[in-house]
Amino acid sequence: MPQYVWHLDITSLRVLWMKLEVAAIIDGCSRKIVGIRAFAKRPTTADIVRLIDDSICSNTKPRFIITDRGSEFQRAFHSALIQRGITQARCPARVWQFNAKVERLFWSLKRWWRVSLVPPNLSTIQKRLEDFATWHNLYRPHASLGTMTPSEAELGFCKPEPMRYTEGGELEPKITIRRHHVGNDPRLLYPVIKVKPKHRSAA
Repeated sequence: MPQYVWHLDITSLRVLWMKLEVAAIIDGCSRKIVGIRAFAKRPTTADIVRLIDDSICSNTKPRFIITDRGSEFQRAFHSALIQRGITQARCPARVWQFNAKVERLFWSLKRWWRVSLVPPNLSTIQKRLEDFATWHNLYRPHASLGTMTPSEAELGFCKPEPMRYTEGGELEPKITIRRHHVGNDPRLLYPVIKVKPKHRSAA
């Protein structure tokens, strides 16, 4: 069920001489990034709770949030979730697979990050992370979702049936494919495919 279980974790990134921390929340069902934020230093429990509140405002409140056993996710964090009607599920010690969905997101994020030119400015970095989240949610097909994007999975879309084209008749398809990208990042690509009928006599 979408928006029922969220996965939350923190990872470190480097931009030139600058080290920063990134907290991300993804929906366990659809793999949608529901919140992502950059911090100049290790975020506190209050920082993480604010990220959760902002994510709830733009999505739906989850029933569970899965975290590891980091210092940000201890008693104060647990109490803050109880006040919001959310249950915290903590990973068993040294069992990272329990939160593997957000770990997989960080793996993809870091692969993109290593070859991206990002100025060492926190507001610019945050904007680039939001561009990555837009691309991830709207345009990146996931094998675990049957090649649907997270947004399609969240809305319950079904994969369209392929249309068969057979030769003959007066019409044939005219297919154009263009590459677009999210923001100013040429690595966040997605295709735009247009199909129009064309009379054979006009070919």
